[in-house]
Amino acid sequence: MSAGSRVNHGLEDPTLDVIQGQPLFHGVGADGLSALLATAGIRNLAAGETLLAPGDGNDRLFVVVTGHLVLRVSDDEEAARVLGPGDLAGEVSLIANAPVYSRVIARDAARVLTIPRTTLWRIAHREPVFTCNLLQYLARQLAGVGSAMRTARALQEEYRQHAHTDPLTGLFNRRWMDERLTFEIARSELRARPLCLMMIDIDHFKPYNDTHGHLAGDLVLQTVAATIQNVLRESDLAVRFGGEEVVVILPGTEASEALGVADRLHRALAGSGYPVVGGTPLPRVTVSIGVAAWQAGDDAVRLIRRADRALYRAKDAGRNRTSL
Repeated sequence: MSAGSRVNHGLEDPTLDVIQGQPLFHGVGADGLSALLATAGIRNLAAGETLLAPGDGNDRLFVVVTGHLVLRVSDDEEAARVLGPGDLAGEVSLIANAPVYSRVIARDAARVLTIPRTTLWRIAHREPVFTCNLLQYLARQLAGVGSAMRTARALQEEYRQHAHTDPLTGLFNRRWMDERLTFEIARSELRARPLCLMMIDIDHFKPYNDTHGHLAGDLVLQTVAATIQNVLRESDLAVRFGGEEVVVILPGTEASEALGVADRLHRALAGSGYPVVGGTPLPRVTVSIGVAAWQAGDDAVRLIRRADRALYRAKDAGRNRTSL
């Protein structure tokens, strides 16, 4: 329902106390207040009644006197904004002379001061303090919108990170790897750059879980993941491939360099501290590592398969070692 004449909406005349009590009119001179008393009105809204609807034309500014209105841009309840006494409604459509873009309804019984467009511009022309009050209100709303947008972007980034990471270890997850490995292979082929893949598996992890419990197993997984992250270079990418297996993508890395990374990891795991459970540090674990260097014509499946075969050669050779 769009704003119309006072008669159509059964408006009652505002009192001077009502007008002077609104922050928008603090400091406004007697002439401005007289213009408001002559042309403005008070509209009573029942709970659930619509004040403005998307697509409506609007030639009035609404000031909440009592009660609350709800401004809703979409049907999303969480995106709704509550307007209380002193807040404005219809200001954007009025100032821009554009259709209403959001729905405004009464959350509970409410009274709103309605100011015609002509009166608004007349007071703004005559009363600089009114113009300042209006500009300050609009600036606060813009700041709130900016803050909400920044929060939304931060949440979006957080959700994106969660979608790409494994919640237990903090490493990238398999879904992310499926996309990234294909990209790295294409980049290596395009730029003739080396690329290596490491497949890492914790030795005897199932018996470890059976002996010490799944909580201990999770703690060890986290310890191994953190150690891998500490050993890797900034450009290297670690992924929880599944269970106790971790894949590391090593862009721009020759096979000899990859073997050096694997050696650092073996040494780091041998010297890293382990969580204490029941007053006793958990037993250390070792890892077996398979390394495969990308070859022309390799796709992601073929490269992973060759790294996996190298991993099983390391296991067959006695574990706690690396095979290329």
